[in-house]
Amino acid sequence: MNKKINILRLSDLHFGVESNVKISPNSNARRKNALNSLIDIFNDLDQDWRPDIECLDYLAFL
Repeated sequence: MNKKINILRLSDLHFGVESNVKISPNSNARRKNALNSLIDIFNDLDQDWRPDIECLDYLAFL
């Protein structure tokens, strides 16, 4: 049986600001919008393109 496996690798995603700076409501909203947009993109993918395996490395929420 020849089954294709789609692997999605996301690397070096950085969300946030420097740890010594107070996070503004605007920054929180932008981070939330970015993450929600990423989820929307995955949900809208054609079944043939949806990943079977998702690899996430070095995600930083500062």
